[in-house]
Amino acid sequence: MKDSKVRIRDYAIDNFRGFIIVLLAFFFFYSTLNFTPDWLLHAGDGEILLPADFVAAGFMFMMVFAFTIGMEKFMATKDYGGAVKKYAVRYLGLIGVGFLLVAIPGLAGNIDFQFNVFTAFGMAGLVSLFFIKLGKYQKLVAGFLLLIGYQLASQFVPGMMEYVLANDFGGLIGAISWCGFMLLSMFLAETYRQNTKKFTKWCLIFIGIAIILAIIDIWMKTTGVPIDFLMAVKLRASMGYLLISLGLASAVFWLFSKFTKKVKIPILTWYGRNSLMMFLATAGVGQGLCMIANGFVSEQNIYFVLIGGWIATVAITSVIAYLLYRYNKIIAL
Repeated sequence: MKDSKVRIRDYAIDNFRGFIIVLLAFFFFYSTLNFTPDWLLHAGDGEILLPADFVAAGFMFMMVFAFTIGMEKFMATKDYGGAVKKYAVRYLGLIGVGFLLVAIPGLAGNIDFQFNVFTAFGMAGLVSLFFIKLGKYQKLVAGFLLLIGYQLASQFVPGMMEYVLANDFGGLIGAISWCGFMLLSMFLAETYRQNTKKFTKWCLIFIGIAIILAIIDIWMKTTGVPIDFLMAVKLRASMGYLLISLGLASAVFWLFSKFTKKVKIPILTWYGRNSLMMFLATAGVGQGLCMIANGFVSEQNIYFVLIGGWIATVAITSVIAYLLYRYNKIIAL
């Protein structure tokens, strides 16, 4: 009989992280194409959310799962100081990576230090460390309070909305809202590790919230009757946007947890084992192939280029992912 205390590797987490990276490979390839269909771009302020708007939130959701699992040993011994020290370094490292991703392409011209998913995640992560001692349900409450508080402040504090809209991911202030998203993601991650039945229940709750908010958001934007408190806008890092993103991410992860918990899926499992490294690899390869594609992409061949570039990005980076997986090499901050 197997020891019940031995934790068997959960491939659903690897597969889900790998799935997000494969989607990111597509995003990285087309993000700087000279011609891109409108439905693949980010929605503007007050517009209905588009697929690209959920990529960053999906990445953050999967990384929170990984970090929550890594933090388990600190929580078990109540070594809060050790946890803060380790994860403060990781979050600062993410901020550094984010600035490098902006600075390197900008060497050829003016460098515009706009926030990206790494800097947003790093900033929100540093804020989340103030809540590290909270229990699971306390994180749930704190997450909602941060989202609600940020939403109210962005509406009523003079100049705050202008700052948020002028900076990707809401800039420094947006880190408060993203931290709320992180705390809710931590709650789901901890629930999943402790009780899969309760995880299913909470997934259904968040999916329900997301569906209701999505319906309200589409109605508001199509009828021209905006209610700012509920409006889902990625540019604002709004509560509505983040709760819809959380519901979507939890639904996708639930499917992976239901059907792939003990199943290795080639490419997805490889990517998932080294998710941060493969994020950077797909970014580099995707952007490189995009520069080549810009020489011949047009409205007539755009979908051929998109599919071909995506396949090529995944094919090239999957070799890196497989070699790292085959030789059990984990590259992390």
